This record gives sequence, C-alpha cells and structure tokens, in this order.
Amino acid sequence: MNPNWYDMPFYISTALTAIIFLMLMRISPLSGFHGAEHMTVHAMEAGEALEPEVVSRMPRVHPRCGTNLLAAAGVFIIITSKMDNQIAVLFALVVVVLGWRSIGGMLQYYATTKKPNAHQLASGISAGNELIEKYQENPNFQLTGFQRIWKLGFMQTFAGMVTSLWLLSLLGVRY
Repeated sequence: MNPNWYDMPFYISTALTAIIFLMLMRISPLSGFHGAEHMTVHAMEAGEALEPEVVSRMPRVHPRCGTNLLAAAGVFIIITSKMDNQIAVLFALVVVVLGWRSIGGMLQYYATTKKPNAHQLASGISAGNELIEKYQENPNFQLTGFQRIWKLGFMQTFAGMVTSLWLLSLLGVRY
C-alpha cells in the first residue's frame, strides 16, 4: 500500500487533536479524581480499609476502566479508517484483542489519571464508603430497565459527543 501524501494533513491534525486532548485531560483536575476513584476501587476489591494512607498506595490503573474500551475502539477506528480491505480489519481485530488493556492501561497511566491530591483522594474514599453503605443497606438491589442503561453513562457520553460536534460545526470546524 502506497501512502497518499495528500492525506498527511488529516493524519497530522488527527494526531495533534488527540495529543492536545490527552494533555488537557492530564492537567485537568478530573484526572486526579479519576485516579482517586481507581485507587479506592482497588482498596475495596482487596478488602483494605478506606483510609488515605492505605488508598494512596493503590495503583491508578484499573483493568475494568472505560478508558480500555475507548482505547480498543480508537485503535480499531484508526487502523480501519484509511485501510479499506479485509486484512486491515483482521489486523485491527488482532491488535485490539491482544492489546486493548495494555493500550488502555498506558492511556490511564499517562493521560486519564494522575496521583490525586488530598481533596481528590478524600472524595474517592467518600464515594467508596457511600457505595459500601448502600450495599450493606440493600445487598440484593439491582437496577432494571432504563435505570440500568442510564447509570452506565453511555447516554451522557453520547450526548456530550453530539453536543461537542454540534458546537464545532457551528464554529465551522471540519472534522
């Protein structure tokens, strides 16, 4: 396959957009809260006490984080977007199946989480304690129907993406 040099601006702008987004995510306070959330979940899963000195020793990367799914989808889309043959799809599937957690773990470590400050860690621990209390009050509770779909967060994420794309189109940005 010969590269189409006319596509280089597309590749460069796509890479720069991703890099800028990941840099902004990393410097955002959200990444500290995300790290605190992961550290709290690790402590809960290990049966450890939810205390700052214990939780702060836990890892920030979590194997069931949604970032892993995002990484898998991103890798698949990137590989198949400009290669329109079955080999590209097969290659993309192999890469995703073998590497989605590794790629997602790197994204978590370097972009979507960071070491939380004391306030962020306290917030994660508070949320963890609240979950434990709710579970102890009603251990057999299960969401059903629309509640379950709503709590997954996919609808909110989709609404955010549509809103962002709409705002970009209003600004005349081509994507």
